[in-house]
Amino acid sequence: LVGVVTAMACSLDYDDAQLAEALDEEVAGTVVRNAHVTVVRGDTPSFIVGTEYIAHFPRRNEQRLEEIAFREYNSAGELITEGSADRARIFTRSDDVEIEGSIRLRSHLHEARVEAEYLYHHHADRRLTARETDVVRIERDEGSWISGRGLTVDLRRNELEFSSNVEGEILDDE
Repeated sequence: LVGVVTAMACSLDYDDAQLAEALDEEVAGTVVRNAHVTVVRGDTPSFIVGTEYIAHFPRRNEQRLEEIAFREYNSAGELITEGSADRARIFTRSDDVEIEGSIRLRSHLHEARVEAEYLYHHHADRRLTARETDVVRIERDEGSWISGRGLTVDLRRNELEFSSNVEGEILDDE
């Protein structure tokens, strides 16, 4: 009987330790509400993010943001991109970013807008992808547009491709 009780106690202690470790991964180390974060490169702000909620999970190397609006500037201080989304996860080891919900991006550089429900930014290889099931729409200021599923954008080459359901209208500049 003593052996059974001892074995159960060890098992319970082990379960408690696993539970504590699992909870530690799910509990944010820091939570900030109504935050504005500015990233400065050199003497110029390069990125400004406003968010209703940001939580840092150090054991997961992850930050979660909700109700996001951002602006990106070039080295001359000119606005090049701005956008918004319902939520995002930043993976702090890789600087990859997963963005979800009512995504609206505006590129002043390319004079275009992007609308999507999900995008993943792969930082190391400068690639932007959408899920195969989600429709992404890109519209130029002059009226041309394209939409489809399974978007992949190579940001280094400024090339994009859709995997299916592609449709659009290209307007002649003349």
